[in-house]
Amino acid sequence: EFMRIGILLFIVFASGCASLGIVALPWSISESVSGFDNTKEIVMEPAWTQDGALSSIKLGLYKTSKMEIDSVILTVVVKGAYNFAPKESLQFNIDGQVISLESIDDITKIILDEGVYNSVAYIPPTSWSSKRYDVNKDLINKLVNGKEVWVKVNLSQEYVEGKFSVDSFTCARPAFKKFYSKVWSVGK
Repeated sequence: EFMRIGILLFIVFASGCASLGIVALPWSISESVSGFDNTKEIVMEPAWTQDGALSSIKLGLYKTSKMEIDSVILTVVVKGAYNFAPKESLQFNIDGQVISLESIDDITKIILDEGVYNSVAYIPPTSWSSKRYDVNKDLINKLVNGKEVWVKVNLSQEYVEGKFSVDSFTCARPAFKKFYSKVWSVGK
């Protein structure tokens, strides 16, 4: 009975997102091929590091067929308007091993989501800050297989952190596992 209620709530949530113009769910993975040059692209929409209400960090992945085989772009999104630290703005603690990364972007991208106000819902405007990082298959493998994995985003005057090793279906780690399987599965 709880499963049926859960599925019903998910359907209502998904149809509500569609009616509000939200096309892709945060953890969804899409594939496309460019008509211009036949470049294959795989995108994982940024997903929360832990259950959404508890986290202000989302992580997404991007890969094209023109990139090195083991290379992938990791997008880090933080809720709010912040500048990321200029050096080593992203850190992962994977089972006690700290890995620090520098962004491939010089400046932080900040966008304003205008929100929604209509007879169905009110969602206030929200700012989102992001930077991209060039990472590899080995790091993604460590992230999805680590027992205790945390992510920390160093901002210009503070930091935010979240637990990555959460396997709720709306969180980043299960989506990373699916992305990894699509991109680097045996036999490809």
